[in-house]
Amino acid sequence: MSQNKKTVTLISQNKEVIGVDFEIACISQTINYILKEFSFSYKNAVKVPLKNINSKTLVKIIEFCRYELEISKKEDFPNLKNFSLEERTARQKNWKTSFFRVNDSSLFHLTTAAAFLEIESLIDQTTKIIARKLTKKNIFQIKKNQTLEKKN
Repeated sequence: MSQNKKTVTLISQNKEVIGVDFEIACISQTINYILKEFSFSYKNAVKVPLKNINSKTLVKIIEFCRYELEISKKEDFPNLKNFSLEERTARQKNWKTSFFRVNDSSLFHLTTAAAFLEIESLIDQTTKIIARKLTKKNIFQIKKNQTLEKKN
């Protein structure tokens, strides 16, 4: 992050402090609301505690939000601006495939955190992946997985 960018400090469940650009943080409707509610001043340091999101999940969410912001600002995304629409689409699909290559527990944490933070695009992506995974399983496999999740 450059010094002239406005930042927000996020504090994870395990007390890890993560600085993130204001624009990236505001992709979360929850954080955006908090900042507006408390009249965010760029001169004052703002710390937003996220007591139900661990640092690993929070870092992953910030990575997703950063990517979403870069994609929305095509002119600021040097890795893709010289490619055709088909090439950009393929690269975006590859990035998302790689990003969501996580275990079921991490996917669950991403989904619940995205819901809490109100990041619609992340909620949409994670729920589609969960739905695809569930359609490939029978009821006994789903019950077995649910039993394992409850034990952990």
